[in-house]
Amino acid sequence: MANFGRTARQSEIWNEFDAIRVIVDMGLLCPDDGCYSERCPEDEGELQEEWDELVEEYVEIHTENGTFG
Repeated sequence: MANFGRTARQSEIWNEFDAIRVIVDMGLLCPDDGCYSERCPEDEGELQEEWDELVEEYVEIHTENGTFG
């Protein structure tokens, strides 16, 4: 897998993006749906906030270090 010159933190952020994508792709299921207990529909706003904060941090690092992706 290409790392695009990412810093270690950017790679961590990318993994956090992937985890949010998985949650959203699962439809933000509740504990009684599909044995998935980490998030529920009421957490959608919280997920968006988390996503936005990660994007902000990622862009900040990107700008400071001139990374490619």
